[in-house]
Amino acid sequence: MRISTVYLLVTASAFFWGANFVLAGPILAELPPLWAAAMRFVLGAMLMFIIAGVRREKLLGPVRQHAPIYLALGAIGITGFNLFFFYALQTTSANSAALIMATNPLLTALLAVAFLGERITNRHLVALPLALIGVAVVISQGNLGKLESLSFAHGDLLMLGANLSWALYNVLVRRYMPQGSPIANTSWVMAAGAILLPNRLEWKSDSPYLDSAAGLVNYKEGSGHGRLVQYENSLRLTRAHPILGVGPGNWPVAYPSVAARNDPSMSQTDEGTTSNPWPSSDLVADLSERGAVGFG
Repeated sequence: MRISTVYLLVTASAFFWGANFVLAGPILAELPPLWAAAMRFVLGAMLMFIIAGVRREKLLGPVRQHAPIYLALGAIGITGFNLFFFYALQTTSANSAALIMATNPLLTALLAVAFLGERITNRHLVALPLALIGVAVVISQGNLGKLESLSFAHGDLLMLGANLSWALYNVLVRRYMPQGSPIANTSWVMAAGAILLPNRLEWKSDSPYLDSAAGLVNYKEGSGHGRLVQYENSLRLTRAHPILGVGPGNWPVAYPSVAARNDPSMSQTDEGTTSNPWPSSDLVADLSERGAVGFG
């Protein structure tokens, strides 16, 4: 690949990354945060699968072999990041969010030292402060005195969580991402993140954002384990009714037929009924209730 092409792609990625902060505001005015995050990666994953299909990439082999890795990376880099990102932008400005995320290269470098044993070079020590200064100049429009008027809200703390999630994802990808097609790997990580995004937070908790994120990645017990069981059983409904699904609104009626007695999604008080009338993922709901025809 030509060096000019590399620079062009890097520039394009910076443009799209920066557009996140500007476009999230108008989107959140129309959609709830988790809907916005889920639809973002549902559409993104669908586009990646289309690209993979055009390129004749092998998709089933990698997911059978590396599904746990895709789920873990998707939970941290897609679900975790977006959970914090979209809720943060409800209570903070795009400028503050961009300034916080500008520290991501520094945070990623520090995590790489801790988890990968990398060393911070002199190039890092020079480049990272210069990058932060550049962001500060852009945000302040050349008047650094304006930075004194920046206020930090509750959303800024959530954006720090997004920053940590993305930095950790960058480090884990370098160690655990399977060898093979980058397009296939990216498609499955995006799909895993979209499926894992919850529809509701644990609002009864004192820390709904953190508790939802913690439960999300807990695959052995709690909500994380419950989602994996629910998604597996719901996909059994999809396999049994692949064309039209079980029918709109019929998920709670059909789900008990594929659920075990100790299924976390089943009501503990009303035998034979689900705890909620809908699954934890809108994508899973569409697949199981509407099948391939309705989902497409």
